[in-house]
Amino acid sequence: MKKRFSRKSQASTDTLILLSIVLIIIVVIVSFTFRSRQDIVVNKAASSLDTITDYSSQVAELGPGNKVKTKVEIPSIVESMGVANGEVTMVLTEGVDGTTDIHRLLKTNVVGFITRNPKPGIYDLIFESFGSGVCVYPPGKRAEYCYCFSDEANLHEFEFRNDYNEHYAELLCETNGITKPCDSDSPIRYNDLITGFKSQVLNKTDLQVVDATVTYKVINWKNETVFESSVFNYVGEGYFNLSNANYIVENSGPLNITTTAYHECYYVSEYKEKLSTTATVTVDVPYGRLVPFLLDENGRKIYQDESHYYLVDPTNSDKSHLKRGWVKSGDTFIIRTGFECLDGECVNVNASLYHSGNP
Repeated sequence: MKKRFSRKSQASTDTLILLSIVLIIIVVIVSFTFRSRQDIVVNKAASSLDTITDYSSQVAELGPGNKVKTKVEIPSIVESMGVANGEVTMVLTEGVDGTTDIHRLLKTNVVGFITRNPKPGIYDLIFESFGSGVCVYPPGKRAEYCYCFSDEANLHEFEFRNDYNEHYAELLCETNGITKPCDSDSPIRYNDLITGFKSQVLNKTDLQVVDATVTYKVINWKNETVFESSVFNYVGEGYFNLSNANYIVENSGPLNITTTAYHECYYVSEYKEKLSTTATVTVDVPYGRLVPFLLDENGRKIYQDESHYYLVDPTNSDKSHLKRGWVKSGDTFIIRTGFECLDGECVNVNASLYHSGNP
């Protein structure tokens, strides 16, 4: 017997299929339309960095005297921008999946407009090759931004300020929300959160502000670099501020915190020895302390009395883990013990079970 389907049943099926297709199309459109604004603006920032690196490379390959002109947009989410160690970097006020900054490698040395932490906006920029590097400048401002290549450039040595009688210091640390000299009397402790570094760079001769890039590095007692960043904000009067460090101190002992400043002309000048300066402060982070314990039959820890180096005599204790009483002479028994390190790292330490009674 052949089964027959009514026109009404067939129409219902077609309607359901059509509705499913429509729903799929709607989901795709909604997903695209409501794509994260952050994703869009981060992509815009990345595109701007691509433009800068591409045009810098192109004009460098053309050789000295060649130049190209283009528009470059610095999106509103860009908090700061700079060039250091062969990279151009944008620090973002908002990002996607925790992204706070984006980088692009440079194939040539770049100075000028983009190295001076420009504000967000749309700019007409000229990229000009000088052989030893590329200068980026707005039309009509070549002399202002390309002085590194000028024979008249006055390239003085500069230094980090170090005057503890004033409010200046070689290096300031923002620790747990408080800004102070990194090597001050108020110590940095294990597990402290360092959210920023701050330093002031001025010309040695006239104490005038220097166009520079500042880097920060933290090295532990093992000579390992545990934090490094070249991302900074220029906050005026020669101060450079790394405001998004987010570095948790996870090493005890001496930490060397080093800051290095590179003059804008450092990478294109023959006087490199004059155009960089470094300051280092040493912070002594307290070491941890060993805390021994016994384990009862349920795996619970029995801690020592902090005023003694041995475990407390549990005589007359009513704690549940002592309910079985003392072990008698000649009995075979199991001791489970351990130790843990608190408030810092415990380096090159030994621990042993000590019995002060008679055998």
